[in-house]
Amino acid sequence: MVADIFDCAVVCPVSSEAGAMGAALQAMWCYLEQKEGGGSLQTITDHFVSLDESTRTQPEMSSVSQYADIYQHYLQLSNLLKPMLEGVS
Repeated sequence: MVADIFDCAVVCPVSSEAGAMGAALQAMWCYLEQKEGGGSLQTITDHFVSLDESTRTQPEMSSVSQYADIYQHYLQLSNLLKPMLEGVS
């Protein structure tokens, strides 16, 4: 479904704790930026992230076009509702 919605291949990381890993890698990158004058996020992820190629999924073109149509409807409805929802918090 994600591959279809975003119209791109999707592959899962080996780690089941991808969210926590992403936060840790972002923190490492920020630290390197601040303390050592920078670091490549690509270099960091190349070193610490492993992908499970058996999970790689390609988008299904018929679904891609359906999701694109649905998204256009969403945008139209969002624009119609925007004036009614101004000031609602």
